[in-house]
Amino acid sequence: MTTAKPPDRSTAADTDGLGPVTAGEVRTKLELARQFLDMGDPESARHMLDEVLAEGNAEQRQEAQQLIDTLP
Repeated sequence: MTTAKPPDRSTAADTDGLGPVTAGEVRTKLELARQFLDMGDPESARHMLDEVLAEGNAEQRQEAQQLIDTLP
């Protein structure tokens, strides 16, 4: 029998009063940002990347900054 692994709460930013942001949620925001870029929507991508900068761990923030540096 396998037990469910608790969510990774290593990114403890609490920006909306709903509790800590999980690393998985931040990864999702990075993926959304990439999708927005693929769709030609850099403004929405920047919004998602700004959230990653505020909520992510060091690796996620670095990746977000690299993407931001490519924005027009």
